[in-house]
Amino acid sequence: MLVISPKLANWISQNKEIILLTLFFGFLYSYISIIKHDHYQTFTWDTGFFDQLIWKVSRLKEPISSFTGLHILGDHFQVVLLFFTPLYWLPDSINLLFSAQAFIAVFSAIPLYLISFHFFKHKLLSLAISLSMIIYTGMQFAILDGFHQSVFSPLFFTLAFYGLVKKSNKLYWLSIIGLLITKEEMALLATAIGISIFLLGYKLKGSATVAISIISFFLIVNWVIPSIQGEYMHYGYGELGYTPEEILKTSLFKPYLIFNNLVSPQVKIKTVLNTFISFGFLPILSPVVLISALQQFTVRFLDTVTVHRWTNLNHYAFPIAAIMPMATVYSVRLILRKVKKVNSVKSIIAIHIVFIAIAQTIIFHGPINSVLKKDFFIKKQWMKNNDDIIRYVPENASVGVTNNLGPHISQRDNFYLIEENNSAEYLLFDLEDGPNKYSPQSYKKTLNIFKNEIKSDNYKIKINIGKAFLLKKNSN
Repeated sequence: MLVISPKLANWISQNKEIILLTLFFGFLYSYISIIKHDHYQTFTWDTGFFDQLIWKVSRLKEPISSFTGLHILGDHFQVVLLFFTPLYWLPDSINLLFSAQAFIAVFSAIPLYLISFHFFKHKLLSLAISLSMIIYTGMQFAILDGFHQSVFSPLFFTLAFYGLVKKSNKLYWLSIIGLLITKEEMALLATAIGISIFLLGYKLKGSATVAISIISFFLIVNWVIPSIQGEYMHYGYGELGYTPEEILKTSLFKPYLIFNNLVSPQVKIKTVLNTFISFGFLPILSPVVLISALQQFTVRFLDTVTVHRWTNLNHYAFPIAAIMPMATVYSVRLILRKVKKVNSVKSIIAIHIVFIAIAQTIIFHGPINSVLKKDFFIKKQWMKNNDDIIRYVPENASVGVTNNLGPHISQRDNFYLIEENNSAEYLLFDLEDGPNKYSPQSYKKTLNIFKNEIKSDNYKIKINIGKAFLLKKNSN
């Protein structure tokens, strides 16, 4: 029998509204994520990649990706991935991974709620701000974009501010450490947090945060990851420079290049504008907290290689999803200092925030809207064909796959994305054309590879179900 301490029971009773809100959306996001995976809408990059690495850790195997050669700590400094290992001792682990991501993301709204209630003593307003975070379209797309380690960033961000507000040094520093072990790039977010809290009056803590974060970033990028992987794999910002040091040099001697890359192409301006629209422009009154948003947009927009970072339609939106509502809290705090009839204004602001939150998920086509469409729940024949053919893949065999099949066979020592020259024991094709199914190849290129492998007698068709094919390598 589960025994709950009186202190915890009292806390749950006092905060039952935010607990119920986060539980509801945690289950909703989990359900949608699992449906998307079951319908082959998750991909080798990045879900299959992470799934194999965590599975290998759980089996005490060397955690190196078979199709990239990247070590779990050589891709990014993503120590947080180790936290998911126990899930892989249970059946159906990849669905548990999706659920864990969903709940980690929505639970990051609890510290936000507690900060809001600490300042405003108004449940409706605090819940409204929390809701704006949970259903922000950037958060929706991030949660439902397969699995990524960045899901921890909003949680550690809100916990850091909660530790600050509640004067808990332990919680604050644990949260900063959490960011540092989520991904090396999060050290730059921690730096921005340090600058913000310095300006908020926490000068010693802010200075220490900046120093520790910057030192950590350069140590991880220049020493830790290269000592594991041999080199840091994510250098390269196009014309701005290859290394962080080169980018700093460009910013000093060619600032016009930096400015041009921040505002061009126009999609970057649209991303920023849509972000502020999604929170009713309230965050704009809190420029100090928005230093973290500036850092995020700067790092993402200066990247001329990974251009999908320029939008909020993927996991790169995770940090922004926490920064903007936190800025809203501090903006509302400023507004309330300037007005009379404070309680009435709190209710009006709460209604405004809820209206904007619902409107933005409609206007910007939030993916949770898909549950309102009958087609979302229908498992089409080509999906069933994939289910059937995967059962014929031997458990320990090496397999080459199209991008959408990777996460369904990734818990093995060796699997690969199909290329022009393949050496895996089996090749698994889904030739029902669809978005992102064949990345980094195209459908046409994949179809040609399929035909050439058979024509050259490298592989023979073992099983064919509809447009799903399992090829076996010829022994000769």
